[in-house]
Amino acid sequence: MVAVTTTRTTRSAAAASLLGWARLGSTSTDIHYLVTCGNPDNGRLGLAEDEGEGEGVRDTSIPTHVPLEHGVRQVAAGGAHTVVLDSTGTVLAFGLNDEGQCGGGMDWMDTVVVPEEVLVPEEVRRVAAGHRDGYAIGSSAVWRWGGGSGGVPRVVPLPDGVGAGDVVDVVAGDGYSILVTGDGGALLYREAGMVDLCPASSGRKIVKAAAGHFHAALLDDRGVVELVPNVHRREVALESLGEHIVHPVRDVACGGGHTLVALEGDGVMAWGQGDALGVGDGEGRQVPTRIRGLDGAEVVRVAAGWKHSGAIDHAGRLYMWGWGGSQGGSISLVERRGSGGGQLGLGDDNDAWAPRVVEAIRMGGGGLEIPNEYWKAVDVSLGINHSAVTVSTRRS
Repeated sequence: MVAVTTTRTTRSAAAASLLGWARLGSTSTDIHYLVTCGNPDNGRLGLAEDEGEGEGVRDTSIPTHVPLEHGVRQVAAGGAHTVVLDSTGTVLAFGLNDEGQCGGGMDWMDTVVVPEEVLVPEEVRRVAAGHRDGYAIGSSAVWRWGGGSGGVPRVVPLPDGVGAGDVVDVVAGDGYSILVTGDGGALLYREAGMVDLCPASSGRKIVKAAAGHFHAALLDDRGVVELVPNVHRREVALESLGEHIVHPVRDVACGGGHTLVALEGDGVMAWGQGDALGVGDGEGRQVPTRIRGLDGAEVVRVAAGWKHSGAIDHAGRLYMWGWGGSQGGSISLVERRGSGGGQLGLGDDNDAWAPRVVEAIRMGGGGLEIPNEYWKAVDVSLGINHSAVTVSTRRS
């Protein structure tokens, strides 16, 4: 067993050397890459594949490099599509495009299997991917495409007194988005119009929003989280977590039916449906419950998908847990093809009821596996049955 482990480690080090990568901790220049894993149905991984079974189809249960000409600045995983902001401020997308969620202008196709440009007519600062749509913040407007409106980006109407320059972030769920403004306000946008979810005049300063499938959350600069339990209601109201979380919150994420919060200093808590909680037994929780497998990890980022979850610690280690795709078949929004899961990035499609560290990513046309001592996770976004991760490496 020792000999096998040593051989594998040696081969991985050799693969990193071929790419010119140095071990973490060196003083070389950071380079950012996009890697994806999970069900490749409808091209949602951007790996030029549409189905995940049959001869000659590669294993997509290990995060695999998606080649981008100009690198990646931000990534957002939607229902069965992915939206990318590259280093030039250009928006790219791939995956299911049945409602124009991957753009393509007036001549869009139902499936986009490699990154293609979304024709936003200006440089973009932030992007978001909803269930079947996409969003971008530009210098002159906030743009939306998909969701039945086609592949041409259209301007999101903002309230009087709010300009695109005032919007600092956007997140999206199923048929809605939340815009965060620089003065600490939060706006809820749906087809019916805009709702002032948390006015800047309220005295609170919202620093982050999280969008799940049916619910959302707001995090303020004091580390207090409030929930929007059913964002599809005509009249929405915020709900406090009360005494369930006593520590300031650093980050928050909402998934299909669960919520995660990373606490300042140490600790992650979760509640909701049991598949993705990471508390060790696969059972649901009605109140925030500590994920013991992340104690001591000093988590700085959490992410939530339909039934799986992820976290990044201060050292750049990536943790994943939840539904791996093996139970009940994987999900394709158009049809069920049963083409596997692998969205946890752990090398299989098994479920994981507690957090596990992602040990390797796959780079290069030959599928070189690079151990995590040569890269660190910078950001992670999770969809229904796929995961997208920005990783940083060191060029030797």
